[in-house]
Amino acid sequence: MASSSTYFSPIELWFLFSQYAPATIIGLPDPTLGFLADEIREMVSQAQKSLQARGIVQPGTNGGWAIREPYLGLIRGVASPEHTILVTRQDAGSAEVLQSFHFTAKSILALWENGPGKYLIAEIKQADEIGDFLLGALLANVYVQRDEPAVTVSGKNLAKAHAHLENGQGGRVKALFWDSFQDPEQAERFVQAILQPITRLSLIAFLRRDQPELSATRGFSAIAGDEDIWLLTPENERADIVRVKSVTRMNLEETIHSFLPKQELAR
Repeated sequence: MASSSTYFSPIELWFLFSQYAPATIIGLPDPTLGFLADEIREMVSQAQKSLQARGIVQPGTNGGWAIREPYLGLIRGVASPEHTILVTRQDAGSAEVLQSFHFTAKSILALWENGPGKYLIAEIKQADEIGDFLLGALLANVYVQRDEPAVTVSGKNLAKAHAHLENGQGGRVKALFWDSFQDPEQAERFVQAILQPITRLSLIAFLRRDQPELSATRGFSAIAGDEDIWLLTPENERADIVRVKSVTRMNLEETIHSFLPKQELAR
């Protein structure tokens, strides 16, 4: 399957994916939210004209549209995958970057925004590229293995900490976690990573999307500071209790691979 070097607008992708009527496309925000029905029809009409002019679609039967190759395989793969991995990464001083990886029986397709309102779909050769994307900013740091126990913290407190940081109230973060740690030095390192992260990343795996009776959702997040990478893993489906553990880069890489679909899907 060829990869696309063609940029798509959000409404163009929304129209293309709608040919397969998926419930949702993970990694693509709905570009029609907030618009009236007449406005959406006009947006879709303009998208159809643009896609036809670029040779991506052509008139089909019964007044519909047909997607041309190589775009057909790309769109169909993202619209109807067996598994989807959604990853986010935010490096210090940079905006959050989001990518979704869609696994089919024969390929892995990446979908991401490469500039404001400009999306790309590309086939990747192996699942290791997901780990490379997440770990890229951590290559320059050496994180030691620490002989200290994991602790559990409140998921609500993690959300509160994020809200405090968004509101410029970082001074209120320490009190949220201090009682969760027996070792004050360990608590201090965790709080400092939250306040001054080098990288924040997360991974959510939507598995067996093609078989609802077997489907499952799993995930984790991580915060890298100057001294530690903190792995945060929900203890239950509600994520109201979160396990926190200082890990090495190798530990984190192993965790990422443990969340990826086990079968070899791409060659």
